[in-house]
Amino acid sequence: MKAFSLSATINLSIKLTMSKILFIPYAPQLGTFYGLIDIAHFFKRLGHSVYFAGDGKFIEIAENEGFPCSRLPEIPF
Repeated sequence: MKAFSLSATINLSIKLTMSKILFIPYAPQLGTFYGLIDIAHFFKRLGHSVYFAGDGKFIEIAENEGFPCSRLPEIPF
């Protein structure tokens, strides 16, 4: 009987189901934004389509990392 690992099963299912992932960060701080960039790269390496939408100076980081970005103005309340 051939052994089949759970991680191989999970990786196979992830690769077969590609998704479009949209990050909408509230990014007034650079430290919290960089974590999203790392996660976005992880999903992109798995073959998913990754997009960013937001406002502020840090959204340019996502653009510089090669992710498609849309400007989404923040509405003050």
